[in-house]
Amino acid sequence: MTLPPPNLCRLIAQLHALIGSPAAKEAENAREKLVQLLTKHCCSWNDLPEILAAVRTNDPATTNDATSPQPEGTAADAMATHINIFDLIVRLIEKYVAVSDDERIAIALWVLHTWIFDQFPITPRLALLSPVRGCGKTLLLILIELLCAEPFRSDNVTAAVIYHHLRSRPRSPLLLDEGDNQNIFRDGPLRAVFNSGHRRGGNISRFVGGWTRRFSTFAPLAIAAIGTLPLPLLHRAVVINMQRRPADVQIERLDETNPPRAFAVVREMARTWAARCRLNRDPEMPPQLRDRAADNGGRCSPSPMLSGMAKMHERRQLRFARSARMKMQASRYSPASEPCSTRCRRRAGGRIASLAID
Repeated sequence: MTLPPPNLCRLIAQLHALIGSPAAKEAENAREKLVQLLTKHCCSWNDLPEILAAVRTNDPATTNDATSPQPEGTAADAMATHINIFDLIVRLIEKYVAVSDDERIAIALWVLHTWIFDQFPITPRLALLSPVRGCGKTLLLILIELLCAEPFRSDNVTAAVIYHHLRSRPRSPLLLDEGDNQNIFRDGPLRAVFNSGHRRGGNISRFVGGWTRRFSTFAPLAIAAIGTLPLPLLHRAVVINMQRRPADVQIERLDETNPPRAFAVVREMARTWAARCRLNRDPEMPPQLRDRAADNGGRCSPSPMLSGMAKMHERRQLRFARSARMKMQASRYSPASEPCSTRCRRRAGGRIASLAID
């Protein structure tokens, strides 16, 4: 993308800042003008992170330079306060990863949660699951790593690695790839670390150097895997069901060795937001979310996550209901009641159908 002229970039940044205005009419007018301006200059919402990064980096009126410090309460300070950091993260995800709208919201809110998780009693796990390889799980973990505070990403870990790492860096989000190769179903200590870290106060005890030591496990965890994860871990997770990107969905390539400067700017903005944000610790919950689903989807995150999580939870319940109905229908059919010749014909027909599908 070719950046618009500097004056136009500054105007776009000002309109984007006004979207966060408490006056609904002013915010709506700013959004309409911003859409018209972007369309007129052949830009889109996906280009906003780069435009805002250019303004923040190159414009002396909006950059906090050590040689010319700005007092609090300036226009630049107000702009930094009102820029919608959540919207920027959503746009970056949309630009580089193919996921649904609801899942994009959940991922963006989980990223913001990693900056303030120590203010909550719960930190939900983020489970990136796919039926086959090549669905973008590793790419999404890399993108999350570029946006989180103090991330720790690994392709294979042990329980000891995690709790020793958290002892020295307790605010570090854990980003684990290749979860299907971790042998989680048989590794009890690793499952215990994953599960106990969901709630504040979660810990494990070990006998080290003749003394009993307690290690905290409370930290955000994102884990990517093909297939599924143990049910207790899934129950503590926000599940992102990833699929291979359809041919008509276009995304851009993300180079982790040389990421766009928008990521550094967004991460700095997230740090500022985390220092200033005021949280509602007991928001009103949608009726679809209750018990642990409410803990994972609402009480640990800013309020925009509630509607997206409610929709995801409702779709998951519909899938479970459909699966149960299919199992009930299948149970009414008893192959043993059929003659042997009928069963053989049915099996042969199934093989032919499967070959036809392949």
